[in-house]
This record gives sequence, structure tokens and C-alpha cells, in this order.
Amino acid sequence: MLTAALIFLIAALGSAASGRANTLKTEQSELAQRSAVGSHKMSEFFERASTIVELGGRNYSFVDYYGGDAYGDRGHLPLKAKPTDQIVERVNQDLAHMGRMYADRIGAAAFIDVSGVTNAAVIHGKPVVADKLPQNSRTAPYFQPVFGVSPGVVRQSRPYRSPTVGDWVISSGTQVLMPDHVKHAMVHFEITVEGFRRELDGGYGHLLVVDAATGAVVIDSASPQQNGQPLGDPGNHRFTPLVGQWQDAGLMKVDGRQAAYHRVPSEVGNDNHWYVVTVAPAAPGPFTGVGVLPGIVVLTAALIIVYAVIMLRKSQSALVRAANTDPLTGLRNRRRLEADLAVLLPKCTEDDPLYLTLSDLNGFKAYNDTLGHPVGDTLLARLGQRLSDAVQGRGGAYRIGGDEFCVVARASDVDSPDALIALVSQALREDHDRVPVTASHGLVVLPQETSDLIAAMSLVDRRMYQQKHAERVRAER
Repeated sequence: MLTAALIFLIAALGSAASGRANTLKTEQSELAQRSAVGSHKMSEFFERASTIVELGGRNYSFVDYYGGDAYGDRGHLPLKAKPTDQIVERVNQDLAHMGRMYADRIGAAAFIDVSGVTNAAVIHGKPVVADKLPQNSRTAPYFQPVFGVSPGVVRQSRPYRSPTVGDWVISSGTQVLMPDHVKHAMVHFEITVEGFRRELDGGYGHLLVVDAATGAVVIDSASPQQNGQPLGDPGNHRFTPLVGQWQDAGLMKVDGRQAAYHRVPSEVGNDNHWYVVTVAPAAPGPFTGVGVLPGIVVLTAALIIVYAVIMLRKSQSALVRAANTDPLTGLRNRRRLEADLAVLLPKCTEDDPLYLTLSDLNGFKAYNDTLGHPVGDTLLARLGQRLSDAVQGRGGAYRIGGDEFCVVARASDVDSPDALIALVSQALREDHDRVPVTASHGLVVLPQETSDLIAAMSLVDRRMYQQKHAERVRAER
């Protein structure tokens, strides 16, 4: 017994250690995946912003603004003294259109002359009137970098507080590609830092964007960046001593908690060098992942709950079936007929109506009196089965009481009302030598004749008894 106890103890300790290690490893894998996803989201957003600006630099409206024929001569552009109102309007429209591609991300878009004069601008999708346009943008942080590179290169600045938008933004700008290859103007977008944060705030956990040079937190996915507030978490310096040792991706510990980082790839012209970092919500404790006995208890309880739920559902299903099934014939009963019609009536149309038939057996009382009630019950069960087989694939069969049967069928599933009555009539027929049994029928077309459940049942009942009366009169004659 002692040996067995020791074996169980060693096995339990080994299982506990293994469980803890696996839990920590799983957490590391999840953290690494989150940081990689965040890095990809940031890189993808930079690329999209760069693509939009690059397309703006090739826009013919900006070429025409300087008097060049965008579709004609590609030689030297003779500058016009003043562009036409039509060209200015087209420039504003194109700027607004590009801004609307990311309406909640792009704060401002501008078309700026090499002299520093802003030719046109759009703020939050609305054009700026001419007398409000800035006249000297040469000192802006994005101006010299954009004109300092070759045409076609997109420059993306580090975050700065925009006097135009009022929040922290990142400029994405490029020179307009002119036919004379002269630097005439640039296209410049101010993308809000809040726009970058929203890219991270998408169910990937708590993510931080850390500057690769300083270790400062630039963006916190859980903290909206609005109203010109300081970037990220200015009081957070826990990454400053670590960031210089980071590779492209890796794992680490911060304040006793596991963490992962992943470098954001940056293209030529992007001044931002970032890492995306994610930190576990809590430090691992001595019992993290250790739960052999609780695991057994939970598993046992779960099995009991699953078993109880299965048995409860089986019991409920049995009760529902019993409440909606005729015990003698196995057909659906009157309760089920009313429930089905309540669902089917609102869905049927004049183009695809619903047929409701009601049948009452003729001669069944004589059959019962002559052959006995047990034989009569057997006949009802047999006729119910025939009726179910006859309308299978065409509609549903019901026994709503005594010797009354109903059928509900869509018009598209049967050839005609007469064909449906013929099927029902043949099924509810017993050619007994002494006491033959037939049926009288009534039929209504829904919703043409009525769309009310009670009215439908009343009408079909009346028609069935009209036929029964007519057949009785013929028989008497």
C-alpha cells in the first residue's frame, strides 16, 4: 500500500509539474501570436496609408492644377498664374475621396506647393475655404523630408501634434509626379494615432506599441488617443532598459509576468520603428496549471451534468412528442396541427398556397358495432399509416380526434386539389365484405379563402359535412 501511495504521489507531482509547464508554454505561445498579429496589423496599416498617398501623387488633377495636360504633352509644364475654379473643385473632390477611404482614420489631406503654400486641403472630409488655407508649411515636420527624397518615395513621419486636426497624427506624404520631372508640389495625409490604435483594438488582447529607440509606449490599445492627450503611457518606462536587447521577436518577463514582443516591419521612408508588445494579465503563481484533483472533480461533475442534460433533453423530447402525437395512430394530433398552421399560414402566398383537408370516416360506427372496438382501433391505426404513406413527401397527416383526419400540403408539392383529395380518399378506404368504410372530405385553399386559423378550421369542417350530407342523401335515395 505504501509503495502504491508513493507511486501515486510521484505521479501526482510529475503531473503537477507537467501541467504547470504546459500552461506557461501555452500562455507564451498565445502572447507571441498576439504580438505577431498586432505587428502585422500595424505594418499593413502603414502600407495601406502609403498606397493611398502614392496614388494621390499620381493623380492627374494635381498635374492639371499647374497647367499641364495630364492626358497630352508630357514635356515642360508652363505654369498658370491661377488655376480655374473647375480644376480647384476637382482637386478638392479627389482629396475628399481619398480621405473617405479611411474616414475615421485620416484627419486631414492637403495638396501643398513646393513654396509652402497650401493649394487645397480637406479636414475630416470637408474642403477648407481658400482664405483659410495655410500659406507657409515649410516649417512643418513633414515638409522637408517629403521634398528631400526622390519623387515616388512615400515619407511617413514620427507622431506629432497636428495644429489642424488637434490630435496626434502621423504624416504620410509624397511628391506629385509631374511630366517635367520638377518638384512642384506634394500630397500629404495626416493619419491619426487613434486610427492606428483602432487597428489593434479588435479582439487581440491588450497590446502596446513601443518605440524601438526609446522604449516609450506610443500606443496603448486599451486607451483611446483623443483631444491631444500625451501619447500612449508617458509614465511607463518599464521597456526602456529592455528594448535595446530585443531581436525581431521574442519572449520576456515584465514585473514577473510573461510577455512577448514582435517588430513592426517598416519600409523605406517610414521614420517609425516600433515593436508590438503584449503582457500577460497576471504573474504565474505556484499552483498555475496544477489541478489534478480539481480537474478530476470538474471532469466528474461535467460528465454528470452532460449526462443529466442528455437525459433531461430526452425526457423533454419524449414529453413533446407525446403532447403532439396521437397515441393510437402515431400521427400528429390536433395540437400539432394548430401549431404547424400557425407557422405555415403567414408564409403561404397566393402563388404558392396551402391546402388543408378534413376527412371523416363513413361507416366507422357500424364497423365498430359489428366487429368490436378493438378491431375498430386497429382499423384506425391501419388507415392512419396508409394516410401517412400516401402524403409522404407531399404534406403532413394528422388525426385530430375520433375518426377525423387532416392533411396539410403546399400546392407546389401536389398536382391539384382534386389529386390530393384522391390520395386521401384512397388511403382512408376499407373494402370490408360486411361493413365497408369510406370517408367524406372538405378542402380549403389558404390564404385565398382565409388567412385565419379558426376560420380555416370552421370552413373546412363545414365543407366536409356538406359532402357527407350529400352522400347520405344519395345513399338514402
